[in-house]
Amino acid sequence: MPIEIKELIVKGTVDGEKKGENIDVVKLIEDKLAKMPKLKCGIDKVSLIDECVQEVLEEIRKQLDY
Repeated sequence: MPIEIKELIVKGTVDGEKKGENIDVVKLIEDKLAKMPKLKCGIDKVSLIDECVQEVLEEIRKQLDY
């Protein structure tokens, strides 16, 4: 996702210079995101993030104890 946004910003800048008009990058990104299919799974993002944080902390503790 970050790569796609970066590409949109670069494309908007390059195209904007050729056409002599300003492109609203935020609107462009929102339009692209609106066209993308929504996730239909029942993943709880907060619990997923918490789980990932706990795993990373556990790995850091293991590395420190090594």
